[in-house]
Amino acid sequence: MQVRSRKKRLLAHLLNIILYIITFPIRLFSQSNYENSKEPSSILIARLDHIGDVILSTPIYHSLKQRFPSTKITVLCGSWSAEILENNPYVDSCLIIDCPWWSSIRKNGNKKYSFLKNVYKVIKNIRRQQFDLFVDLRGDIRHIFLFGWLTRIPARISYTRSGGSYLLTRSYPYEEGKHEIERNYKLFNDFEPLEKHRQTEIYPEKNSHVSLKEKLENDLNIESDRYAVIFNGGRSKLRRITNDKIADFCRIIIQKYSLKCCYVGDLDDFQEGENIKEMIDKSKEFMNLCGKLTLTEVRDLIALSKLFVGSDSSVSQLSASTTTPSISLFGPVNPEQSMPIGNNKKVIYHSYPCSPCLQTICVLTKSKDNSKCMEDITVKEILHEVEQIIK
Repeated sequence: MQVRSRKKRLLAHLLNIILYIITFPIRLFSQSNYENSKEPSSILIARLDHIGDVILSTPIYHSLKQRFPSTKITVLCGSWSAEILENNPYVDSCLIIDCPWWSSIRKNGNKKYSFLKNVYKVIKNIRRQQFDLFVDLRGDIRHIFLFGWLTRIPARISYTRSGGSYLLTRSYPYEEGKHEIERNYKLFNDFEPLEKHRQTEIYPEKNSHVSLKEKLENDLNIESDRYAVIFNGGRSKLRRITNDKIADFCRIIIQKYSLKCCYVGDLDDFQEGENIKEMIDKSKEFMNLCGKLTLTEVRDLIALSKLFVGSDSSVSQLSASTTTPSISLFGPVNPEQSMPIGNNKKVIYHSYPCSPCLQTICVLTKSKDNSKCMEDITVKEILHEVEQIIK
């Protein structure tokens, strides 16, 4: 099992045993005759976890629709990431369910009692649609059991990341160190040949830049101002660099390249933005836009900018769906697994023996607020990459 936390490994192992015993009588007398290699009429793809993972799943929908134009593709996702799939021409519909094991880290997710009420409706809805194929891109036994096995979908494909291979018609071992986009494609080996797309795809609404301009008209003229988008957030503080480094970097590019700086993030990041603004001499050239923009508006802002610099997060993945040059700062996560792919997409990363990790406290700094791998990233390094992009 590729579950890193010891507590989570034990819980996953226990759940694996319990579900094996509970489902055994039914599995004993039921066999799926579905052939994975045949063209499915409808596919349900589960991507119920993080926003960045949903963004990294977008190339697979493009490939599947090219391979099977008449196949209906439905994505099962959380409410926090549904916006990413709006207007996607390769996704026919979305089903929304906020699983409590993910919504616990999302302020806009449903609580446990809401999940119990909604999960029955979602399972019933899935059964009614009679999907041919279920694919869980994460390899989570909870997703596989609830939305693949209980819904009686005849073909079920996923990774054996947390167990549940007995609930699947085709299972694959989970490989660490492989880029998430490549890992997604592996689950569809039976449907080759697939044309593989490696750049993430987000489709804004028509004329969305016009509404963005109206929203920011008091802060920024997005048609004529030269600006860079800066992000220093994410779920864990261990993935961030210090505010003084952000302030130093912004001060230099404001003075040297006459760029304005747009600092983005959610409402929780607003005070951090204000703290950075106070450190900068020319604070009028620094705009704190935290909490003002939706995900797709942040993506549009990046698409119209000269440069993006950000910590490893969903916002860095948003930048990968644009042609804007970007510099992504990686620390606890190995960039080989999730680095933005495309032209002019730069990465800064200092490898340590403990990386990759998903710890809440850095084993080297003994802190939950800063990690050694992010501390080692310097303003000089970031500016060097900016120089390379400008050249």
